[in-house]
Amino acid sequence: MVRKKARRKTRKAPTTLNHANLRTLGTSRLADLLIELTQRDPAGKRLLRLALAVRHSPAAVARVARPRLRGLARARSRMDTAAGQTAARDLAAILRAVRRGVAETDPALALDLLWLHFQATAATWSRSRGVDGVWEIRDEVLEWIPEVAARAKPDPIALADAVVEALSHWPCFRLLEDLGPHLGNKGLAHLKTRVENDFAQWSRLRALRAVADAMGDVDAFISTFPEEDRSHPDSAAAIGERLSRAGRHEEALEMLARVGDGARVPIEWFDARIAALEGLDRKADADADRWQCFTTGLSRRHLREWLKQFDAFDEMDAEERAFDRAERHPDIHAVLMFFLDWPDHGRAASFVVRNAEKLDGNRWDLLTEGAAELAARFPLAATLMLRAVIEFTLRETRTRDYRAAAQHFGECSSLAAQIPDFGRFPDHATYRARLKRKHAFALRFWKQAAPVG
Repeated sequence: MVRKKARRKTRKAPTTLNHANLRTLGTSRLADLLIELTQRDPAGKRLLRLALAVRHSPAAVARVARPRLRGLARARSRMDTAAGQTAARDLAAILRAVRRGVAETDPALALDLLWLHFQATAATWSRSRGVDGVWEIRDEVLEWIPEVAARAKPDPIALADAVVEALSHWPCFRLLEDLGPHLGNKGLAHLKTRVENDFAQWSRLRALRAVADAMGDVDAFISTFPEEDRSHPDSAAAIGERLSRAGRHEEALEMLARVGDGARVPIEWFDARIAALEGLDRKADADADRWQCFTTGLSRRHLREWLKQFDAFDEMDAEERAFDRAERHPDIHAVLMFFLDWPDHGRAASFVVRNAEKLDGNRWDLLTEGAAELAARFPLAATLMLRAVIEFTLRETRTRDYRAAAQHFGECSSLAAQIPDFGRFPDHATYRARLKRKHAFALRFWKQAAPVG
């Protein structure tokens, strides 16, 4: 009886929509159904026409794609969510068609379509107020434009004009950086002239900086910063990094020193200073800066670089000293994240046990992900992290995710069997009783929470 029941469960009905059943209709009947369905579905019709165009020729893809892209690029009215999602699906389908049916055989045509696609994507993002998926499509287009440009080898002047046109729709200066090698000196010079003449003040300086980077002109890059702004930590870091990259290490240190004592500096400021010190063979000073980056921000990258000064025997002692120093950092969640990411799960677990009462359950992303990492070897620490999230959820009066909290409670119940000694913390049955007394009216939580054991 059991076997028969299991067999019935796996049997598919003849009307289930799957490949096997649909193939039984035959190509002619399927074609008739698709034509009938797409008469009432313009988006579906466009998708089918694109699929046919990919099989035919690059020119056919362009004939299908261009009208839709131009319409999206020129329209200005607001889109509701449904229209935005339809536009996003069309943009994704057109991009796939260009990549599969055009880029390999006609890169010049593909590049032309990608520029138009970029404009259409920018307009859709603006009109739909950032509908899901459009930003990711934009990133794909930005990745493909330099690749296709390398194959198409367009005229540098025409390419520079296309970049200016694209940036007028969406000021994404990553384009300038990625296309610099394809623009060459001639194209970059033309681009710089266009930027100086055609760009608004707010975007001109950013564009000129990107052009200067592409040209490798450090002095032109520096000239885009007003004199009074060069002592700002972010500006000094950017200028110092370019000077050091150009081998002008002393100038880089002088620029970085313009930042006043006591100013809060970004990690990029330290990176620029470390690069300059390394360039001047001042390794001890560079390591001192790496240690400061670690102690103030618990930067794993800088600690790893700092440890390279020690031989294999001394490195372990240095690492232990660094870990002891990390535990004294005032942000306990930053410490926990540091040990989880290093990784040193044993340190992370012992740190949680010592600081369980200080855990902020509102850091649910850190605590739940950390609990998942520690659960196998350190079930007590994982339980304490989940308890912090549960208790915060039950205390929170604005938004309560009882379903997630109940799931975490069930995880605590499962972990309890793996914990031989709860130490100073209540075991699961005691914890459940206390939680029940404190939050007896959280009925939706208790309805979903797994029973003890």
